[in-house]
Amino acid sequence: MTTLDAKAWPAEAVTRLYRARWQIELLFKRMKQLLRTHRVRCKRPAMAEATVRALLVAWVLQERLAETLREAMEGDGQWQVSSWRVCQLSLETLRQEVLGTWTRERLRACVSRLVRFLCNSPRKRSQQETQIRAWLTSFEGMKLSEEAV
Repeated sequence: MTTLDAKAWPAEAVTRLYRARWQIELLFKRMKQLLRTHRVRCKRPAMAEATVRALLVAWVLQERLAETLREAMEGDGQWQVSSWRVCQLSLETLRQEVLGTWTRERLRACVSRLVRFLCNSPRKRSQQETQIRAWLTSFEGMKLSEEAV
């Protein structure tokens, strides 16, 4: 059951959207695990809200850094970048930047040596998240080109 226009959204596209929705659930799970936010320990609602906002800002910063790393490592397409590992490295980089011990430039200089630690080995079965990212990017491009016409 969906409210999407059947002419613009074929059944296969709707199914892929639902799979993408599952990726969103996994994102929340990953945020809770990696940011260690199972419980927000605040006594006042304003403090809890400020904490959640700070965590969301940290996550956005991490995602930007992770996207930069993905682009730097997906050169030949032989290796699939592990979103989990890249996310962990991005968060640790942010932590170290706050502490003043690492810089993004240092991380960029090391990317070529980090590929084997941040990517999954080549395999026949591709990751669902990787497929969904590629499909959403191509689908958005098709929608934009149709709107331009």
